[in-house]
Amino acid sequence: LVSFELKTKNRYFNIILTFVFISFLWIFFIYPDTITSIKMFITIFTKFDLSFVKNIFNLGLNIYEYLIVLISIIGVLFYENKKEKIEIWFLKRKIEYQLIIILILIVLILLFGNYGLDVNSDNFIYGNF
Repeated sequence: LVSFELKTKNRYFNIILTFVFISFLWIFFIYPDTITSIKMFITIFTKFDLSFVKNIFNLGLNIYEYLIVLISIIGVLFYENKKEKIEIWFLKRKIEYQLIIILILIVLILLFGNYGLDVNSDNFIYGNF
């Protein structure tokens, strides 16, 4: 298992920096060949503008999908801040309750991970592999 993490003194800056770095690496998965990926990578730095800011709410999401995104972000931030306490609390529960919690989390992942009537799994980033 490969792990990657950038380290500075600010924890939140580390998270953002790691996210940006990994996001740049995704370019090589999105485009069909290495040459196109490199061209797009260079374009990011040579033709960058802030026009995406005005389109931030024009992503094709409805209000419920934005709500799911907001709840997910809040959930991740909450877990990141309380990770140790949550893990201790979880491990103190009986095995039956642990299994119920795990089952609930699996159902939530299945519901929110790939939802909607018009979802097409071919559009998934690994769909062409």
